[in-house]
Amino acid sequence: MADPDRVAVVTGASSGIGEATARGLVGAGFSVVLGARRQDRLMAVAQELGGRGLPLDVRDRASIQAFVDAVAAEYGQVEILVNNAGLAAGLAPLADGSDDDWVQMMETNVLGLLPDDQGHAPLTPASAAGAHRQSRLGGRFRGLQRRGRLHRQ
Repeated sequence: MADPDRVAVVTGASSGIGEATARGLVGAGFSVVLGARRQDRLMAVAQELGGRGLPLDVRDRASIQAFVDAVAAEYGQVEILVNNAGLAAGLAPLADGSDDDWVQMMETNVLGLLPDDQGHAPLTPASAAGAHRQSRLGGRFRGLQRRGRLHRQ
């Protein structure tokens, strides 16, 4: 059963690593808040896990702010943030590639992480016992902040 005092936020939770992470967190007793662009899939996962699904597009600062505001209003402090939102676009051979695909992938997988991390920082304060923030960059997890220290994996 989910502990309402242990809240984890997972972005990119409509499939893949994000969905699997959300499942693991629920299994560990966390209440989960899930964010993603694909609303139909997100809401199905959230319902199945007994979590809360909220729309989130990390390329859109207004979407990020609405997501963070909703999490703050409903849950207050968050123990874990897994910033996993990402996509695979621009994978065609260089000669056939699309600038739009590459820009979309970079804006989502790289540039979208910072404003989402910044928005959630007040909700996952380093002073909170056990507070974690973890972000994905280019498909690989790049670090875990715990109690104000950065741990390399």
